[in-house]
Amino acid sequence: MMLGIYIHVPFCAKKCPYCDFYSVPWRIPLEEQYLAAVKRDILAYREQHLTTDTIYFGGGTPSLIRPESIAECIKTVKENFSVTTDAEITLECNPCTVTPSRAESWFKAGINRVSLGMQSAADNELKMLGRRHSADMTADAVKMLRAAGLDNISLDIMLALPHQTLDMISATIDFAASLKVQHISAYLLQIEPGTPFAESDEIQSCPDDGLASDMYLHTVQHLAQYGYQQYEISNFSRPGYESRHNTKYWNSEDYLGFGPAAHSLFRGRRFAYPADLTQYIQRGYTIPEECTPDSDEYAMLRLRLCEGLYFSDYAAHGGDISRLKSRCQKYQHTNLLTLESEKVALTPNGFLLSNALIADLLD
Repeated sequence: MMLGIYIHVPFCAKKCPYCDFYSVPWRIPLEEQYLAAVKRDILAYREQHLTTDTIYFGGGTPSLIRPESIAECIKTVKENFSVTTDAEITLECNPCTVTPSRAESWFKAGINRVSLGMQSAADNELKMLGRRHSADMTADAVKMLRAAGLDNISLDIMLALPHQTLDMISATIDFAASLKVQHISAYLLQIEPGTPFAESDEIQSCPDDGLASDMYLHTVQHLAQYGYQQYEISNFSRPGYESRHNTKYWNSEDYLGFGPAAHSLFRGRRFAYPADLTQYIQRGYTIPEECTPDSDEYAMLRLRLCEGLYFSDYAAHGGDISRLKSRCQKYQHTNLLTLESEKVALTPNGFLLSNALIADLLD
């Protein structure tokens, strides 16, 4: 089985008030030191003769760093791994960082999929979220990417924002669909402790759980009307455009992460780099945390997918099928899951309660 490669680019021009991902302000000297450290750690796998079919630049804001640094990373991966000719190579972008020359450089470097952090089609919502772009800039970014040859594009949108209504979500979905992108990710806003949002008055204006649930189900239905089929809790695509890299996570397939705060699952072990750029640059290759995935973890990840969990695969990972089936049967006549002879899968209503539901199924 081919592994995925994730490269965490920890730089942002400005920290969004809702974000708790690791990032630091971007500076060219730091970018150069970071790039050298990533190349060092990729090189450590050279003698293992590994093959990859997905490369994913996440962040942070990967599109903020110089295009030649993205190209250098891809070149280093190709020098140390066998990269398939049809590899999916994704770059996360802030719409305001896209220019014609950058898009052309990314395409020449090998990027063939772009994930744009659109978040909303309403400029007042974008301002409230601390985003630096407008809806028009998202549309312009899509045009520039396509002109450069990058036509596999995903958009992120956010649900359950302060003061948001169902009509506002419909408007954002209509706008996203009008851009005719291949993939849309829709995330419910999570207020994370320690973020500016958690300490502001905005939290009081977020939809309650009932309205947030309605927003999620409305999004599932509205996207389906435009031909975007749900394949994971938060992900929707046109046929054949599912994220190949992210699907590796949900299938518990091997992947290697590089950069501060990057996680890996490799040959049965999980490990991660510390969420500290200075430590990452100075300490070299380390495995500060590790654990061994088990059958319940495999099941939890597979149940994020609309395809669901096959009982035979659960057994192959050491799970007790009869016990799981017994747990599933009490939900058989609800609208939370579908139970078949060979598998169990959550419905959109089940996804809304996924944490508690999955915990009960696997308890």
